[in-house]
Amino acid sequence: MEDKQNTFNQTNGYAMQYGIILGLWSLCGLACYVLSFRLPILSVLCDLLLVCSPVLAGYLTICFRRKVMIPELGFTFGRGFGFTFLMGVYATLWIALGTYVYLAYFDNGYIFNQIENMMSRPEFVNQMRQSGTWDLMMNEYGSVQKFVNTMRSFGASAYAGFFIYITIFTAPVVSAIVGLIAKKSPNWIIPQK
Repeated sequence: MEDKQNTFNQTNGYAMQYGIILGLWSLCGLACYVLSFRLPILSVLCDLLLVCSPVLAGYLTICFRRKVMIPELGFTFGRGFGFTFLMGVYATLWIALGTYVYLAYFDNGYIFNQIENMMSRPEFVNQMRQSGTWDLMMNEYGSVQKFVNTMRSFGASAYAGFFIYITIFTAPVVSAIVGLIAKKSPNWIIPQK
């Protein structure tokens, strides 16, 4: 039992450390999103950072496996799953904290003003009409300003909590995939005669 507790403590400790890396990676993606309203090319970088987050989680899990794996014991799916899940939770805490601090103390409505400006452009309205979302939004809110005001009405904590909520649903799936990829069978040493 003590060995399992030590294994969990080790996994949890590394997950905290690597969660900082994954969290900072994601905060960079969110910073690119905010800056993309001024420099549209950064939206590509934002998308790239978002899409590559599970790849980074897999890479960090492989790095963890290299550091802690004993060849005779291997690296189990459970340990890979647990590490990736915990790392995602710790990363999300950093993301939620960064989101809350930014929206509560630095944003001053910038993002919502930019969204309102973007949604008022004729080319954006045409794209939304083609996809059918414009009619849904107009039926629900009546105008772009009412829609954006509804977004403004949520506090910074709601947006920070959104990241935690999303992680609850996505982390198990990502963790299972990474756990399967990171799994490594033990190396059985056959004694030589």
